[in-house]
Amino acid sequence: MNRWFSTKFPVFFPVSRELEAETGSLVTASSATPSTTNNHDAQVRLTQAVHELRLALPELHRHRARETETRDDLKKHEGQLAVARIEAEEASARLQVLRETVGAKVEELQRKLADVRAAVEASESVLTGATTALRTAGEARAVAAEQARAFSRLVAIS
Repeated sequence: MNRWFSTKFPVFFPVSRELEAETGSLVTASSATPSTTNNHDAQVRLTQAVHELRLALPELHRHRARETETRDDLKKHEGQLAVARIEAEEASARLQVLRETVGAKVEELQRKLADVRAAVEASESVLTGATTALRTAGEARAVAAEQARAFSRLVAIS
């Protein structure tokens, strides 16, 4: 507990005072009455203030405890934030490297794809040429076969 604040105040105030005039004259007693009344009112206000202070101290202690807990949580979360920022920077650097690596791979794959497309186009043109040559050869074979039959018939007749 904080040594400056204690819930136990040893306060001893008299609640009322008997007025005794020193000389017994009415002037002295009447002049003492307003001052005593003011003292009594001040004492009552002071007693009430002490009572309110006693009632407020537990709430003050709870508030200070919550404030201390909040400050501790803040320190802990600031540490976590610092760690998270470092991890985010590292992740960002890894992402950049990954993007560069993937970019290089993509470029290489696009180059290979262009090479394959060129090879397919060349193969298609070779296939078209071969198909044309096959068709021409087939026609030539059919013509030669017909000529051979005609020659065979001619030789067989003679």
